[in-house]
Amino acid sequence: PTLFPYTTLFRSEEALKAGLPLSKIDHLVIGIDSDMWSPMPEEDVMSARSLNGIDEDCLVVLTVAYNQERKNLWAGVETIGKLKAAGIKVKYNLVTQEFTSVGWSIRDLCESCGLVYGTDVVVYERGLSNESLREMYCMADVYLQPSKAEGWCAPVVEAMSCGTIVAATNTGALPQHLGDGKGILVDYEYSSIDPFGNSWRRWMPATDAANKILNLLEYGTENASIMVLKVRQYTESISIGRMVNQLEKEVEELLTMDWLCKQRVLVLLLQMLLMFLTLTLLMLLTLGQTIFLHRGLQSLLQN
Repeated sequence: PTLFPYTTLFRSEEALKAGLPLSKIDHLVIGIDSDMWSPMPEEDVMSARSLNGIDEDCLVVLTVAYNQERKNLWAGVETIGKLKAAGIKVKYNLVTQEFTSVGWSIRDLCESCGLVYGTDVVVYERGLSNESLREMYCMADVYLQPSKAEGWCAPVVEAMSCGTIVAATNTGALPQHLGDGKGILVDYEYSSIDPFGNSWRRWMPATDAANKILNLLEYGTENASIMVLKVRQYTESISIGRMVNQLEKEVEELLTMDWLCKQRVLVLLLQMLLMFLTLTLLMLLTLGQTIFLHRGLQSLLQN
């Protein structure tokens, strides 16, 4: 079998590209350490928020992402601006690399969205320890992933495992993580194909993201508790242990496959070896002919 990570949708798409039947392909479930990424006791969360100067009535939104085009931090900052404009007391904690040659000027984004850098938007440079990052997840009321494209997206699953509600663009593996009421999916406004690798980019409208978060604040208290329970069950189902067990099972199947399969593999290897030897022989013959012609030409020139 061939193993594809990320999602069952990714498996189907890649199988189609490769011309492989789905029956020959397994979906490798990538896992996280759900014990390490776990909710903190409420009193510890309140203490951490107090130490970071966060009032009890303040909505804390978190994004963990590199400052580059695909992560679409502009939409994240704009969403916070719209929440503030709606009268919400909000703080945006952004774990990123502020100064890059391929990203946005966070300070300029704040100014254009009516936000105060350092107060409404606080940047934490990447490289936080797992313990510090877990605290960031647990302090947040909402984790926001405004990406235009994503693979598996570990920060989303880590935030979910820490008990934080996630709002994200409906792209990549995010529908699998957040579907069935496990989070807030924001449908993209439009999509485009990037010139680098012809990959899809799906653009999250900040207005819709802000409205979904506002709706959660106004009506979603009961739904939020149900969502957190579903999320924890999901993250525990994709633990590292499950991934290891799946890999062990695949290896055992390869080692114990029947003789006919082994014969086919052996024939394929022999065919590849024969092809390699044939190409090597042709290269040697070509080289010999070149040397012979070169020496003949030299002899004619000397005579």
